[in-house]
Amino acid sequence: MNKLIKFELNKLAKQKSFYICIGIMLAMLFLSALISKSWTDSGNATDVIQSGFAFSISSIGGASFTMISAIFVALFICDDYTNNTLKNIYARGYSRKDVFISKYIAVIISTLIMGISCIIFSLIIGSSMWQLGSMPTNYILSLGGQLILILAYATIFFVISMVIGKTGGAIACNIVGPMIIGTVLSLGDSWIKMDNFKLNSYWLDSFMSKLTSSTLEVNVALTTMLLCIVYAGIILVVGQQLNKKKEL
Repeated sequence: MNKLIKFELNKLAKQKSFYICIGIMLAMLFLSALISKSWTDSGNATDVIQSGFAFSISSIGGASFTMISAIFVALFICDDYTNNTLKNIYARGYSRKDVFISKYIAVIISTLIMGISCIIFSLIIGSSMWQLGSMPTNYILSLGGQLILILAYATIFFVISMVIGKTGGAIACNIVGPMIIGTVLSLGDSWIKMDNFKLNSYWLDSFMSKLTSSTLEVNVALTTMLLCIVYAGIILVVGQQLNKKKEL
C-alpha cells in the first residue's frame, strides 16, 4: 500500500497538468488583484477596503478553483485508464480498494497544495498592492472551512472520474454535475416554497459565500465543515462500491 501511495505521489510530481493548473489559478488571482487595484486607485470602488488578509479570504473563489480542479482531477485519474496502467497495477497483486485509496490520497494532497498555494500567493500579492491589514474575525476558521470545502469537491470529482474512466466524459461531468445538483435543489425550493428553509443552502455551492462572509459566525462555519465531511464520506463510500463493480 505504501509503495502504491508513493507511486501515485511520484506520478503527481511529474504531472505537467498539475503545475499548469496551479499556474492558471495564480495568474487569475494576479489579474484579479490588478483589476481590484485599478478600481480602488481610480476611486470607482471607494467602499471596498482591500488588504492582504481580505484578498486571501476570496482567493479560492477568485482563482476559479472548483472548475480548474475538476479538470485536473479528471486528467490525473483518467490517465491510468487511457494508458492501461491500471491493468499492470492489478496484475502485481494490488486490490481495487488499495488503488482507490492511494489515488484518493494523491487527489487530496494535490488539492490541498493547490488551495494553500492560492491562499499564500493572494496574501503576498494583496499585501504588496495594498497592505497586510488586520486579520479579520474568524480568519483561520474561514480558510480552514474553504479548504475542507474544496476537499469535498475533490472527492466528488475523484469518484466521478474513477467511475467514468474517460477523460472527456469525466471533465464534463465534473464541471456540470455539481451545478445540476444545485439547480435541482433550487427547483425543489421553488416547489416547497418555504421562506425559513432552503434546500440549496445546504449544498456545497452555497457554502463558499458563507465561508467568505465578513460576518462569518463560528456555528455557521462548523456546520458547513461538518456537512462537507458528511457529503465527502457518503460520496466516497458510494464511489468505492461502484469501483468494485467497474470493468477495466
